[in-house]
Amino acid sequence: MDRKIVITGGAGFIGTHLAKMYKDLGDEVVVIDNLSTSTYSLTHPADTFVSFDLSSKSDMYKLDAL
Repeated sequence: MDRKIVITGGAGFIGTHLAKMYKDLGDEVVVIDNLSTSTYSLTHPADTFVSFDLSSKSDMYKLDAL
């Protein structure tokens, strides 16, 4: 498949499992997480990781890079 999947909270328990599932399907995965209750080390090294808080207006500009 040729999709880009964005997973918010992608460094948490459920998010990492979703990311793995999509990665196994051949999709490109972008993980968004503020790491307040999760761990970066759980993310897959091939995934694009963006650290920011969705409730922060200034952080929302980082989405343009995706």
